[in-house]
Amino acid sequence: MSEEERMRLFVLVKDEKQNLPRCLSGWTGEGFDVTVLDSGSRDGSLDIARGYPRVATVEWIYVNHAVAYNEILTRLASPGEWVVIVDADMLPTTGLKREIVAAVASSVAEVWSAPIKMWWAGHELRYGSLCPPKAILFRAGRCLFERSGHGERLVAGAEVGELKCGVIHDDRKPYSQTLMSQARYGDSLAANVVGGGAGLKDRVRYRLPLFIVLTPVWSLFARAGVLSGKVGWIYALDRLIAEAILHRQCMARELEGKGQHAGSTLSR
Repeated sequence: MSEEERMRLFVLVKDEKQNLPRCLSGWTGEGFDVTVLDSGSRDGSLDIARGYPRVATVEWIYVNHAVAYNEILTRLASPGEWVVIVDADMLPTTGLKREIVAAVASSVAEVWSAPIKMWWAGHELRYGSLCPPKAILFRAGRCLFERSGHGERLVAGAEVGELKCGVIHDDRKPYSQTLMSQARYGDSLAANVVGGGAGLKDRVRYRLPLFIVLTPVWSLFARAGVLSGKVGWIYALDRLIAEAILHRQCMARELEGKGQHAGSTLSR
């Protein structure tokens, strides 16, 4: 890739000192200029990013991934410019960057998704992953995402292509930090479910505790996670805990709402 053809990559960061060095080392070079979007890190992540050549840093306010992606595509990038957007715990597999360059040259889609290769603490989850492909490459110029549950989804009508090479997802933050993130996701989803803003699928999923059991069972047996050994069991347990937290937050939000309603009735 020539100097004038360099591509911009945006990394979403908050307290990612365990993940950021591997991410930046994996993505820098080969025509990729990196911008780290830091939303209030207190662990030295910004200092780590500033130590890399061709890495710019921007301090900004994170709302959610849908808002973040749309801001990048409509405000931080120029219309028509191609950009890659990843989290700090994601790095490219062999060949992905070359495939991205080829996808841009083809111009057959405005969004390209890549398979997610789940890892845990440097160990590959060969079987059992429940993570779908993730959109990572975009032609900037319009909002392409809308909120969905505690995540995001592409808007209807987006032209999507599929990359063959994957993105490694290997989050090495302390588990306590992961649990705090799950609690925040649960709060956000519960607000949507209880407030009537969630779709039917999310309302059913998080009002029925059945998914707390079904999700890890599906990972271990239907997706053959047991063949991944301890990594497969840890991943399945993490999914169980995540589902339990989300369900717990939905129930708690409903009880809080009923309690406030009862309190206002008694005060009359």
